[in-house]
Amino acid sequence: MSFKLKTILGVGLIQLILLSILVYNSLQYLKKSNQEQFLQRADTTAHLIATMTSDALVALDLATLDALVSQTLLNKDVLYLRIIHTNGKTLAQGGHKDALTKPFHKDATIDQAMHDGIFHAQSDIRISDHSLGQVQIGLDIGVYAQLMTQARKRMLGVAATEIIFVALFGYLLGYLLTKQLTAIQSGAKEVAKGDFGHTIPVKGKDELADTAISFNKMSVALKEFAEELKEAKDKAEARQVRAETILQSAVSSIHAGVLIVNENNETVLTNQSLKDFWDTTSLSLEELISMSKDNKALRAQRPIISLFEEADKYVRWTEVHEGDQYVLISRYKIDIGGFIITMTDVSSMYEAEKREKDLQRNLLQSQKLEALGTLAGGIAHEINTPVQYIGDNLHFLKSSVEQLAEAFSLYHALVQNLKEGEHAQQAEQCLNKYEEVEVDYLLEESVTAAEESINGVKQVSNIVHAMKEFSHPANKAKMAIDLNHVIERTSIVCKNEWKHHAELIFNFDENMPEVPAFEGEMNQVFLNLIVNAAHAIADKGGRDNTITITTSYDADHAYIEIKDTGSGVPDKIKDRIFEPFFTTKDVGKGSGQGLAICHDAIVNKHDGEIEVSSQENIGTTFKITLPRHTANKAPKTPNTGDDHA
Repeated sequence: MSFKLKTILGVGLIQLILLSILVYNSLQYLKKSNQEQFLQRADTTAHLIATMTSDALVALDLATLDALVSQTLLNKDVLYLRIIHTNGKTLAQGGHKDALTKPFHKDATIDQAMHDGIFHAQSDIRISDHSLGQVQIGLDIGVYAQLMTQARKRMLGVAATEIIFVALFGYLLGYLLTKQLTAIQSGAKEVAKGDFGHTIPVKGKDELADTAISFNKMSVALKEFAEELKEAKDKAEARQVRAETILQSAVSSIHAGVLIVNENNETVLTNQSLKDFWDTTSLSLEELISMSKDNKALRAQRPIISLFEEADKYVRWTEVHEGDQYVLISRYKIDIGGFIITMTDVSSMYEAEKREKDLQRNLLQSQKLEALGTLAGGIAHEINTPVQYIGDNLHFLKSSVEQLAEAFSLYHALVQNLKEGEHAQQAEQCLNKYEEVEVDYLLEESVTAAEESINGVKQVSNIVHAMKEFSHPANKAKMAIDLNHVIERTSIVCKNEWKHHAELIFNFDENMPEVPAFEGEMNQVFLNLIVNAAHAIADKGGRDNTITITTSYDADHAYIEIKDTGSGVPDKIKDRIFEPFFTTKDVGKGSGQGLAICHDAIVNKHDGEIEVSSQENIGTTFKITLPRHTANKAPKTPNTGDDHA
């Protein structure tokens, strides 16, 4: 749509809206004023007739009433008239027969009378405050309707004439306004064709003339800019050639293989190192470059296709080539499209990493052996005590038996002599020997020694059994285990570590359900935490120290809380205690693996949680949360023991 047409339509639309408002308001005003006059005339007429008929109605002079009706109907505007007594009887009527036969409905507005063309009015006939009857009259509204129709036609005719004049004026105005714009449009087309510097004639001093002047300045400026742009383009192309030369030299000089691919998967740059790497693959670099131009052929190659598939900003992976050569392949996505692939020989890094893993594995194994050695020493001490009093009791029993045997030999000789009648001297010897040997004491203490020996053997058996279960759990796969029993058994195994420093208190939930877990892993976790607690208490010193172990559960989880009254963990290192090889112990007294192993076993192998809260010189609490329903996940890391951080 042209600017000229927009101007004409805009002016016409505005004028049409304003005229519509004016015509509508005028018609509404005319309608309202005429309607008010008509309603007032109808009420006045009805009231006047009611006044004129009041006396005749009182006298029931029907002839006078008929005469008044006939006289009133001589007025062409009155279509019918009816005089009704207060008892509802019609006393006199005349006029339009159809109107007289229909039920009377008083009209309040002319719009209500438009359906039949009769305005129905009514007035009461009164003398003082007494109603004698009613006057019902019908007035013709044809004159009113004709007046409104003529007024509407005249106003619409005036409006149409004005719109025609406005359209002519708008056309003239549009022509004057667009004359300069047409010249600007023509000049713009010339500039668009490449005729930079093209100018147009300027006429007048209005805003359009200023626009034409600005257009001429712009055209000249575009010509100057085009010349500068061409010069800059030539310089940029020269710099691009130089940059590509530098890039090619730089890429060729580095040891890593480099492959640059554009957004169309077309290879744009490679270096000799990449060719050397590619000599070890089944696909030559030339074939790869050829395939990069044909996506269908490229997609048939695996895993080469992974180089060209869409990926994130940065991905990397490692491939093993011939001769155990490890090649690190990195893929960098270019923001403007395409990507860069680098191939680096990392065989030496893999060898170093392998040596580090072997060293770490050996260290973990040594820590495990160290822990087992410590436990073995403690268990030996635990076994030595009952074995010692078993030995003492056995020596006592041996001596007692020897003395009893000597006494019984005398009694045997006495019995033999009693048979022969010579017994006085031997009887005296037997009594002396009975008192000397203290037979009653030996018999009583022998029973006690035997009971102590039996209890000692049971204690040794319990320790050995607990150690056997701890060192060789029945199942290495995840299975339902009794955590209370596992904790009790572990406390027996490491009893020598804590019994000299603290009292071990069990606060078990007797209804604790079995929990799916790796039994060997949980053995190691509880061992590390109990030994850590004992060492922390030993470092703090003092009396009446305790290690409290509490178990509980809910619908989804089992909870184990190990609380000690030891030295606590300083706040500054609390966040690091689960780091591998982190320890605050002196060199040779701890590897820093104990809590790291606990964290790995609980979090990574059981999908659980381990939390620590601690206050210096007050104590530390470790809380373990284990899921009661979990998937099987094989353990990966060997275990050992260590201390708090």
